[in-house]
Amino acid sequence: MHMQKPTEWIIQIMTVPGQVALWLTATLALKPAAQAAPYPPSQCIPGVIWDHPSTIVRHASGSDNWPTTWGPDGHVYTSWGDGNGFGNERKGLGIARLEGDPGTFKGLNLWGVNEGGYWGGKSYGLLSVQGILFMWFGPEAQWKSSTETRLGWSADLGKSWDFSEVFFRHPDGVSLPSFLNFGRDYAGARDDYVYSYACDASNGAGGSWTISSGPWTNITLIRALKTQMTNRTAYEFYRGRDSAGCPCWTDNAAKRTAVFSNPHGGVQLPSACYHPATKRYLLIVPNGTPTRPYGGLGICDAPEPWGPWTTVYHTNSFLGSTNLFYANIPTKWISDDGAVIYLVFTGYGSDPVAQDAYQHIRGVLR
Repeated sequence: MHMQKPTEWIIQIMTVPGQVALWLTATLALKPAAQAAPYPPSQCIPGVIWDHPSTIVRHASGSDNWPTTWGPDGHVYTSWGDGNGFGNERKGLGIARLEGDPGTFKGLNLWGVNEGGYWGGKSYGLLSVQGILFMWFGPEAQWKSSTETRLGWSADLGKSWDFSEVFFRHPDGVSLPSFLNFGRDYAGARDDYVYSYACDASNGAGGSWTISSGPWTNITLIRALKTQMTNRTAYEFYRGRDSAGCPCWTDNAAKRTAVFSNPHGGVQLPSACYHPATKRYLLIVPNGTPTRPYGGLGICDAPEPWGPWTTVYHTNSFLGSTNLFYANIPTKWISDDGAVIYLVFTGYGSDPVAQDAYQHIRGVLR
């Protein structure tokens, strides 16, 4: 048998207490041409070195999504979809608490609802603000969760939930949104606003989301005062920057402008956080390949929530994954010097890396 020579060799070194592990990765020339990153390289954070895939921490098999936020009690709060979470009873949508450090944490289920019904959709956005948990969720069946986005809130740290009157429909360009997370219980926020990033799926599949209905290409940015989050009229849409580079906002969804765009590989389910050590905003956006609308991952940085964006990390196959579709960085688990991050991610199917489960891996920023 003739074996084609690899065109790319990547050598990575991982330091573990008491030892140094070295591994070699080969990428064959038979792979499809890579999709280009949508923004130029970052001059502030020029890359991420991930630990070896064998170090991936994996729990809650059969449960996906896992957005995170840093609660007022010091714990990380998260949600899962259509699975058992950290318990034994399957739920369509559930809330859990992660107690401890990345290597030793304990997951505890707090709340959950069965599949179907208004709560039985999906969530990719959690935020703790002034002791209250907020959750963006897509009501009804999981595969229609981009048709409507509604805001829920919990005054008892996830043990019970109420609807708010804030909702967005498909033409608003707000589908499957996530929050911009800062520190513990929103400490260190840049101002009095809460910012959310969402897929603009208004041009795709009639508003009924499936993993294969992408690739969508644009991300919408919305904001509201943190004291007015349950007031729909308080929300504004980003509509670009003026000649001085200052952001402009509108209450008219039809006048919105994309805050991020990837015409090459599309966008899937963004998340965002503030990186205090570099004073940069990180936008984590799964992307597609030339043959699939998912599996890749991009991390971009900017001095403001609205850009201008540069590329920290971009790949069409995250550590060999073909099924990754959502990822986020818990702000509690960013090291004090900013060098170490943990990426929480999820996927589906038989993917060896991004499975239908809770997973995280350590990364070191260059």
